[in-house]
Amino acid sequence: MALDSANGCHAAIHAGSIVLAFITQIISGIFFVLAQERCVPNALFQTSSRNVSESFPLEVTMDWWSETYWVLIDLWSKAWLIYAVVGIFKSFILSAVVFRWVLPVYSFGMLYISYSNLSKHKPWLAINNPSVIPWTRYLTQNGLAGFAWWSLLHAVVGLGLVLKYYAFVEDPLVSTMVLAIIFLCIISWFILQTFFYSKHMRHTFSVYAVLILGLGAMFTNSYRVQNLSMNTAICGGGTTQETRRL
Repeated sequence: MALDSANGCHAAIHAGSIVLAFITQIISGIFFVLAQERCVPNALFQTSSRNVSESFPLEVTMDWWSETYWVLIDLWSKAWLIYAVVGIFKSFILSAVVFRWVLPVYSFGMLYISYSNLSKHKPWLAINNPSVIPWTRYLTQNGLAGFAWWSLLHAVVGLGLVLKYYAFVEDPLVSTMVLAIIFLCIISWFILQTFFYSKHMRHTFSVYAVLILGLGAMFTNSYRVQNLSMNTAICGGGTTQETRRL
């Protein structure tokens, strides 16, 4: 009884913290919009944040285009909040799986926006701020790709749980279906990166490290010396292949 009470209290605190975070996120978003040049003057601000920076400049004042990074930070914060909501409902498998698919879709969408914006503004950046290009490629895009693929692996495994415990599909077949989806995604990424969007995606290499970790974790979890299943062997082979590629 005491344990149930403690768990209930912990869940209530967790839920309250997430609600508070959502409220804070909404309020900060409102303040950010109201401080934009197109929205002033208003009840809160008589001038925009950009105008303040231009009126009271420093040598270390950030250029105006840096404000767009707040969009990425805001999206990243929303992704974290969505993940936190998933944590509340993790005892409900179906709900968790549905929410888990939001993260990879969200992350791949952000990655596409990053590729598109860098391609669009690359000539200007090459002249005015060339250091932003490698930082965006190696830090932002690799971070987004790593997060997107890691959340995708978890989402596909979650789909396997639904197929097994809700659709009552036998486990060896479910695991094979999960691996088939993962390898289909890998092949799709490889084709896009190699043949269609090489100039955008060739600097994104964190995908392979994530796949090594993910497939390796699947391999070590189900590895049995006396009873090595086909799916486990495939995970091991996939890990080896991705290691060579990296």
